[in-house]
Amino acid sequence: MGLPLTAKPPWLVLLISVSVSFFAAYVTEQQARKTGQARFERYVEKLTYDIVHQLDTYSSLLRAGVGIFYASETVSRSEWGLFVGTLEVDRFYPGVQGIGYAAYLRPEDKAPFEAAISAEGFERFSVSPAGEREFYVPVTYLEPFTWRNQRAFGYDMFSEPARRKALERARDTGEASITGHVTLVQETEENVQAGFLMYVPVYQGKANPGTRNLRRDSIQGYVYAPFRMGRLLEAITKGGPKYLYFRITDGGLDGQTLYDSDPRNELDVGEYEATLPMEFGGREWTMLVRSTAMFDAAQSDNSTYWVLTAGLLDSFLLFAIVLGLVNNRRAAQQYSARMEHQLAVSEKFRQMADVAPTGLVAVDPLGNIELCNQRAVAMLGGREEDIVHHPIASFIPNQTPVRAAETARMVTCRSLTGIETPVELSQREAVLNGLTFMVYSLVDMTERKRQEDLLWRKTRELEQFVYAVSHDLKSPLVAITGLAEMLSQQPALLDDQENLHLLQRITANSRQMEQLLKDLLALSRVSHQSLALEFIELDALFEELRVRFWHAFEAEGALLEFERSGRGFWGHQTLILQLFSNLLGNALNYRDRQRQLKVKVTCKVARTGRVSMAVSDNGVGIDSEWQQKVFQLFTRRDSLNSSGSGLGLSICQAVVERHQGRIWLDSEVDVGTTFFVEIPSLKE
Repeated sequence: MGLPLTAKPPWLVLLISVSVSFFAAYVTEQQARKTGQARFERYVEKLTYDIVHQLDTYSSLLRAGVGIFYASETVSRSEWGLFVGTLEVDRFYPGVQGIGYAAYLRPEDKAPFEAAISAEGFERFSVSPAGEREFYVPVTYLEPFTWRNQRAFGYDMFSEPARRKALERARDTGEASITGHVTLVQETEENVQAGFLMYVPVYQGKANPGTRNLRRDSIQGYVYAPFRMGRLLEAITKGGPKYLYFRITDGGLDGQTLYDSDPRNELDVGEYEATLPMEFGGREWTMLVRSTAMFDAAQSDNSTYWVLTAGLLDSFLLFAIVLGLVNNRRAAQQYSARMEHQLAVSEKFRQMADVAPTGLVAVDPLGNIELCNQRAVAMLGGREEDIVHHPIASFIPNQTPVRAAETARMVTCRSLTGIETPVELSQREAVLNGLTFMVYSLVDMTERKRQEDLLWRKTRELEQFVYAVSHDLKSPLVAITGLAEMLSQQPALLDDQENLHLLQRITANSRQMEQLLKDLLALSRVSHQSLALEFIELDALFEELRVRFWHAFEAEGALLEFERSGRGFWGHQTLILQLFSNLLGNALNYRDRQRQLKVKVTCKVARTGRVSMAVSDNGVGIDSEWQQKVFQLFTRRDSLNSSGSGLGLSICQAVVERHQGRIWLDSEVDVGTTFFVEIPSLKE
């Protein structure tokens, strides 16, 4: 069954437009390939130039060395070292292993040469490898004289065929000559690289003779340089993206590989390729160059894809316009049905929102109320039509809408009639009918606030009661303690050991009760006194603690050490002193009497102002069962063998909590205990 008559024009337009788009993309792609090939050839040309230019530079450098010999009657080892050192080879001539000089010796010259070198301090020097040859060209000078270059010192380069061939060519032509593929004597077992050497001849008479025979008769030696091919090429091509892969072989493509820029085949090869010869110093190298995927990607400007994409978009846009005219009526009917469904769903949600116990208010981007449920109407007063389109700021002043969910916070809500109600406000961004609204959730907090105020009042009354009782009981206890001590000093009781023991029991129990009341008063003060902050100097704090506890630690033969980082922090000085005093007293009470007590107090203040404190000792330690209980009121692990009221660590916890911090411990039985304290920056 064929397409309807009205449906054929859109499809015919689409077919013609797509065909034109693909043809335009094909033409663009061919042009892009030509441009990429031209760019690749320029990169190859630059690479070739860089390599040949660098070799020419090194050839000129060696000729400068020849000039040193022509300018002087003799060139000593130190003069040669000064010459090469001045060149700063590693800095300005990367890739060269060193610059040296090798003397050209006949058999009768070998023994005097070895003796002369030995006289310079190189004992038992000899030309290597051993054996008789027609000529010898041993390495005489080689700078820099590193451990790697020292391996080549005295080596007869005329003993190896590849080197000999280059030496003979340089001698006979008077030109720079390079060897084929060799392994340098300087190589070790690690990172072995292909190498080659470059030679420039030095003639007697300080000039290049005119003929080959004269050159052979007057040859004096060679200025030369060894090269590690990998280091040389990496120096030439370092920097920049890896656009090219290239491999250099000695001779043709099937010759020995001198350098491979990607020996591990890690680069993705591109579509461009070139093979070209390079000739220098009597050797011909062949370089195979391929583009990489990175090069191909860099050359691609995506013009083909843009042309195709734009053409296809235009084609489909044109098709859509024509087809849209046909489908417009059906789309309108579907939209109408969808809107009716959304309206029914919206009505159901409205009914659900009206029965929610929380007030819900939807605010438009201008800050005006657009929707609200019945609970919100009751909280804001009036009727719904009086509230809608009213600014939210008139009900909840000084509230800035946010763009994301926010934690609930307490605010005051003012109704249209002027009644203020404490509410818990949270807000969240929502999209309704395509528009972005801020939805406020309002929870009436009147009853909960009343309960919180009542609880706070009762807590304050209880704290004041404890304070008053502790204070009032302290005076009678002091009197009891004093009277018991006076009675114990009466002459009539000095021989009555039983009654004297009872009076001592009274005195001890009275003092313990007095300490308990003192700790209760301290705990009460921590809870209800205002937190007046001041800057606490760590040096002054540690000095005060050292003075307070010097006598107690001296009496026990204990060590007290302080360590700080930072100058000081903000806090309540009296409470901080109470904190450290309780922790140090705790260390004294629970010391291990079988070894010397060592206590260390550390305090570190971070740049943010956050304070980290620690008090560590090598006392008896606290087992894991008691570690969860030590901060509870009236808790002592060993009430019979230790003094104290059991409130010391409870006071410490109260002090730290007043500073909005936290305290915890780490302890091991028979090893020791460390109490840790962290207090945030309170400067603000």
